[in-house]
Amino acid sequence: MARHDLGRMDVECPHCGALHWMMEKLARSSATSPEFGFCCKSGKIQLPALQAPPEALKALFDGQDEQAKEFRENIWKYNRAFAFTSLKVKEDYS
Repeated sequence: MARHDLGRMDVECPHCGALHWMMEKLARSSATSPEFGFCCKSGKIQLPALQAPPEALKALFDGQDEQAKEFRENIWKYNRAFAFTSLKVKEDYS
């Protein structure tokens, strides 16, 4: 089986700054002026700026103590664990 490689995800949406692969550009746009629909629908959707995190969370990201370092080293594990907590499932009991 041949390996499929899209290259780097380094093409920035001109409207929101989200990173994309060039292959994700809308068909009506060009490689020199790419437009994307997955992130902000070509600037039609604008989200409010994020609020500053609570001080305790900010300290985990910015701190140099052991707890902050452990948090940053393992944040991917926490993210993975919580990803399934928001999964909505409709069970079929038939």
